[in-house]
Order: sequence, then structure tokens, then C-alpha cells
Amino acid sequence: MSNIKTDDLIVERLRAAQTDAEAEWYAEGVADGRRYVEDNGEPHLLRALEEWQYPADEDEYGTALATALQIDWEYILGEDTPVADQPSYVRGFVAGAMARWSDLKDRL
Repeated sequence: MSNIKTDDLIVERLRAAQTDAEAEWYAEGVADGRRYVEDNGEPHLLRALEEWQYPADEDEYGTALATALQIDWEYILGEDTPVADQPSYVRGFVAGAMARWSDLKDRL
């Protein structure tokens, strides 16, 4: 029989770890999104991204965004990594890209 107090503490710790991991994925996505605009972004695709809608299924975020931006995650990220499968990362990527695009678009 498990100890309820111990289980509650374990669940609390696991939730905190999950939240920390999601925050790290998001921050990494923001940095990569900004870098994407600076290094690889194309104005017509960035304008389309302003109107892009997240799919209903979080598991499809990375694939849908790659399709919308016509990108290959491995090429953009320079590594073979599953980060684009993390919804928090994709949300960060979009936020970072849109923030950087917003800084620059009126100067074109």
C-alpha cells in the first residue's frame, strides 16, 4: 500500500520537472525561431506564418509548421533531434520567429 503523502510529494515533484522541461523547450524554440528569421526566413513564408493556425493535435505541431514554412527541421536546427516534436518548442519557435519578424518587416 502506498503512502498518500509520499505519492503527493512525488506527483508534485514530477509536475515541477515537467513544467521546467516545457519552459526549457519553449526558450530553445524562441532562440531557434529568431535565428530562423535571421538566417533562413523568407518574407512570403513569414507573412504566411503570421496567419498560421496551430492544428488541433499538439503532436502535429512540428510537422504542420515545417510544411507551412517549407522547412526541413534537421537542416534548420543543424542536428537530428526530436525537439520539433515538442509542442512547447514549436510554440516558442513561432513566438521567437514572429517577434524577430515584427522587428524587421516594416524595414523591407
